[in-house]
Amino acid sequence: MLYSVPPAKSAGNVAEVDYGFYDDVNTGMVRTSADNVSLVAGGVAGIGVGSTAVSLKYAGNTKLTTLNTGVQIAGDGTFSGNVNAGSLTKTSDTTLSILTAAENNSILKFRESTDNY
Repeated sequence: MLYSVPPAKSAGNVAEVDYGFYDDVNTGMVRTSADNVSLVAGGVAGIGVGSTAVSLKYAGNTKLTTLNTGVQIAGDGTFSGNVNAGSLTKTSDTTLSILTAAENNSILKFRESTDNY
């Protein structure tokens, strides 16, 4: 038997989602604004999907956002395998370090503020 779910009238509130669970009203999906929805767990939006971007959050803080030019990442990154970068652009006094995994020691460091390359 096929059931139809009527459209929800959204309050845009993560505390009580638009489509959720009977015994867990702050977990599910909510319309956060026009053309934007979020997946919510425990009243915290985790994944946001819009007509021009997607964002991933940790504890409500955006960590990755898609842009028309690529992606924007907030915070540190830990990678395994190969990491390729077509180019790196300095936007502020930033240090780029390549660390050994076992000892967390710099094996290659670029730092413009003290001119040691």
